[in-house]
Amino acid sequence: SVSDLVSGVVSSVFGVSNPQGAFKGQLHVTLCEGRNLKDTDWFSKSDPYCKLTLLGPGNAKGETWRSRTHQSGGKTPKWNQVHAFSVTEGFEHLYIECCDEDIGSDDLIGVANLSLRSVFASPNAAADQWVPIASHKGKASGEIRAVLKFVPAAGAAAPSPSPSPYVPPYQQPSATPGYTQPSAVGSSCSSCRALLAPGSKFCTSCGASASGGAVSSAGRCDGCGAGLDAGAKFCTSCGAKVGSKCSCGQSLGESDKFCTGCGKPNATAAAAVAPAASSGGGSCSQCRAPITSSTKFCTSCGAPNSSSSAAPPPYQAPSAGTTAPPPYQAPS
Repeated sequence: SVSDLVSGVVSSVFGVSNPQGAFKGQLHVTLCEGRNLKDTDWFSKSDPYCKLTLLGPGNAKGETWRSRTHQSGGKTPKWNQVHAFSVTEGFEHLYIECCDEDIGSDDLIGVANLSLRSVFASPNAAADQWVPIASHKGKASGEIRAVLKFVPAAGAAAPSPSPSPYVPPYQQPSATPGYTQPSAVGSSCSSCRALLAPGSKFCTSCGASASGGAVSSAGRCDGCGAGLDAGAKFCTSCGAKVGSKCSCGQSLGESDKFCTGCGKPNATAAAAVAPAASSGGGSCSQCRAPITSSTKFCTSCGAPNSSSSAAPPPYQAPSAGTTAPPPYQAPS
């Protein structure tokens, strides 16, 4: 055919084949340096350069590139040049010729025929290697260092991307079995608006009644023995005010400074808040704090209640010039 005739003419005249294979990509070659090269000059150092050629089937020649000459490079020339070859199907060898540039004709230092199959098998990976060269008679002539990297053409034998993992659409989680969302009614105290524990019968802050059931145990009520919530001010079962007990067994209120049974000081008493006098009570003869008729000792100063059966006469302010009695001192 005409194409075969043209290919044959080109190959015979120019020494270059006319490849018909598909374009594969680019071969990036970095020609770095040489070592232990044969010195072909007698009285001076050689001037090495390299010529690289792609070889196809039947040693058909493809693209050729020549490096610069390292003047007086001798046995250890340095080039550090990069060239990109266009690679087509079937061209799987790189022919390296290292020569000494001279006036008239150049002298051959050594050649190498390097296979590119391992480079093509690892695309985009740089292969740094020392390539041994030899004379046409097979005598070792040194080594050439080159870095080879094959960059495939866009869309040519590119690995298919792995499919994205399937992610199911988001679904609202269903309600947990047995759980009921608490309603707004009954979630806070109707009197003080404090939060109520589920099932409380009484508010633990103010003692007001609330709907409910059992509560967790954190102590026992002195009145009914029911379990108490931690920090509760009132029992959630009977509504009684939560207090402590004296060593004599008498219940103590939060504001009681002294035990009403034995008169001992209340070490856990809160800030003094005088309780309102109940019916049938009176006031302490010493500190004038309100006191009930059944109380044996004043809950504010600890003084004995001398008239527990009847209330003492009302307090009269001392007249002018009258010396006030000394303050009461609690018995040791």
